[in-house]
Amino acid sequence: ALSCRRQALKAADSLLRLAAQDAQRIFIVKAGVVPLILDVLRTAGTKGRGVSAMLLERLLSEPSARPAAAASTDAVSLLLDVLKDGNVDETGRSSAACALSVLLVGSSDFRAAAARAGAAHHLLALLQRASLSGRPGNAKANATRALGALAMSSHLCPEIVEMGAVAPLVVLLRGEDPECRKRAAIALRNLAAAGPELKAAVAEAGAAEPLVDMLGCSDVMSKAAACAALRQLASDRSAQGTLLAPGAVKALAALLAPPSAASGETSLSDQEAAAWAQVSQASAAVLLSLLEGQSPADSKDGEEARTKELVEQVALTLGNPDFGNLATLTNHLKKLGK
Repeated sequence: ALSCRRQALKAADSLLRLAAQDAQRIFIVKAGVVPLILDVLRTAGTKGRGVSAMLLERLLSEPSARPAAAASTDAVSLLLDVLKDGNVDETGRSSAACALSVLLVGSSDFRAAAARAGAAHHLLALLQRASLSGRPGNAKANATRALGALAMSSHLCPEIVEMGAVAPLVVLLRGEDPECRKRAAIALRNLAAAGPELKAAVAEAGAAEPLVDMLGCSDVMSKAAACAALRQLASDRSAQGTLLAPGAVKALAALLAPPSAASGETSLSDQEAAAWAQVSQASAAVLLSLLEGQSPADSKDGEEARTKELVEQVALTLGNPDFGNLATLTNHLKKLGK
């Protein structure tokens, strides 16, 4: 048995190196290696499980590999076992979190099974350990990615929030790692979308300010993640103070017109064009929520002044005086936000 384990570890290690190349990775998937890797996870020792998790992460980057993993009834529990194993190094646990996130995104049943097995607790533990270590790497991003995938099932979100997930996610928003910031924005968006109390918890943790800061980043996918999260928070009073600041309004208004429309840019990929469309739609929805929140029928003078200031700021940013009219701007935002 020990000899078999050693052979399996050696094979997994060799395949891991080969799978770094796109063509080889596709060939490995077609050869039916995914079920074999799951077998290794069932029987291997600490080192073998870590290497196998790394290989599985790499293979699951190919969509064609995912059905084989999803067909396994215990794939989620096997990956959680790697997360729980304190003897597996951070790289191995990080890979397990990444592979787990792929499975969770594709199946609500897997999300339910993972929740029953305590996935949120173990993912938060990985996130906290990785944050304390101060070492660069993917552990924080992968743990956050898996938490965001788990939060796609709204009924699981209250428990995730109760475990204290919001505060470390907001810390990631304020960090310098762009992948961590994007993944944290996605996770917080999913949590905030699960209900008014959870939305309030995210807003009160101070998520709005770093999300607004993300609007100025160069990566459109990160902009889209930030806009989607802000769209969920825009109706919360504790977040509106941040969103109504002139800098925030200007940043949101500047995103209403995608580059293709604003500057004649035609070199966007299909994915980038779709992301920019999401950014424009979400920005419009946020501004519309702010307008509606500040202009009730019995508006006070202060609220009327803030509404006027918001309208003027949007019109100035867009360079179109017609949008200085509240009704005209509201109709424009409604069209964009659909």
